[in-house]
Amino acid sequence: MLAITPEERKAFKYGMIAQIDRSQGHLERASDCLNVKTAPGINAGPGNQQPHYRHTFAPLPRKADGTQFQHWSECRQPLCSISPPCVICQGAVAKFGHRPDFQSIGQKGSKKILYERGKLRAGMKAPEQKEVLNQEPDWGSTKSAIQELFEREGHCALIGVACHPEFASKEHGWRRLKQLTKWGVNGTMSKLKELVAEGRLKLGLKARLEDARQSRECMEAYRQLALLGQDVTFERLDKWIKKAKTHRGVMSSEAGAMKFHLGLKANSTTAAVLKRLQTRAANSKLKKALFDACNKRWTQKKRKAARAKSYGAQA
Repeated sequence: MLAITPEERKAFKYGMIAQIDRSQGHLERASDCLNVKTAPGINAGPGNQQPHYRHTFAPLPRKADGTQFQHWSECRQPLCSISPPCVICQGAVAKFGHRPDFQSIGQKGSKKILYERGKLRAGMKAPEQKEVLNQEPDWGSTKSAIQELFEREGHCALIGVACHPEFASKEHGWRRLKQLTKWGVNGTMSKLKELVAEGRLKLGLKARLEDARQSRECMEAYRQLALLGQDVTFERLDKWIKKAKTHRGVMSSEAGAMKFHLGLKANSTTAAVLKRLQTRAANSKLKKALFDACNKRWTQKKRKAARAKSYGAQA
């Protein structure tokens, strides 16, 4: 799906956007990402079984006299191993070595990496080195491998919300497929494969569009409840889903919200629907604030009346 030519990529005006469910496989990080928890983990010293981490760019440390180093070659080791020379690090130096803040990582180990950044303190043990290193801006907060792949190709991958399969239209499709196959399961894999193949043929485009609409209606219901500051319950969620079904702009509102967050230009129809939704959200907040103020004032009056009644009885 991502192996397309530059000419084919031009057909995607804003890039391709794919919604992916939140599974462990989709959240898996790249094998060379800058994270101390990347399996099997980083060591304090060089070599051994730690991963070969990718290169990065980090601010240069200061010299002993307090002045700043001007180029990475003055304070950083170009390769992660001397004998034999590391081919991966050599390639990174040849491609990015012109940048003054370049740093090859490879299998140097946390002690050497922190030393080259000027962050190593006397007496730091391996656990503390890992903790300090993972707090660096270019370490720790790494994206999943599939997100990096999409962004590298100029596309966008939307990872679903944890524990909310109702937001993913594909999950509704699996529900339909289970309903079509469950009746004929007899405990054999051959029969299950046969039922799944038949069920997939029965699920046409109409069913997929209905599943996508159901996900959008559920998203709209959650959004409205959040704007009102209400906790999500089955009753409230069902109410807002039914209300969303009567609103023809649900699909446009989702597209408009997505384009707004991605910084893309929306068409006139989508922009109009999004503007109405923003106005409705502002009105909902204003209504809630007014209701809270009135309720607070009413509570104060009741307390004042109760105190006056109490004082009158004592007199």
